[in-house]
Amino acid sequence: MRFYTAQPASRVSAIKCGKDVVPDWSKHPLADPNAKAYRYLLDTFNEHNATSALGLIFGYAFENLNALREAVRKAGMPSGAYFPGREMLVVNVPEEIPTLTVDFYRFSDLIFGFGDSMILPLAKRDLLKPNGKMFELPVTHIPLIKAEWVTKIVGQ
Repeated sequence: MRFYTAQPASRVSAIKCGKDVVPDWSKHPLADPNAKAYRYLLDTFNEHNATSALGLIFGYAFENLNALREAVRKAGMPSGAYFPGREMLVVNVPEEIPTLTVDFYRFSDLIFGFGDSMILPLAKRDLLKPNGKMFELPVTHIPLIKAEWVTKIVGQ
């Protein structure tokens, strides 16, 4: 699977040095106000894949970078889908690596749902469904990136 992910400079440097990126949210707890939504997503990932990943890497499974940029543009460049100033890793993820794909907007519903007891049950129920007839902006999650999987690093 071809996978694109915008990563901070520290992770890009690690990859360039041949180091794998394996997030562990227990060692570096999410301080984001949306941490509950991210934790729920991780729990869903582990349940769905029968795994015990400790963190996730967010990205996009697209054929090429232009198709990804067009999908983000059509979606209105939501703030969580656009990463100006970050380099984009182009990654060939082996098929046996577990993944979980959610629609960007369904995940947004989950984030807002944790602040609203009426929305939360619907957001949890619908997390793995497309937002409408098809996924508008599918976001794929993987548990790690091995340095040797990275085929290219693209500046934005």
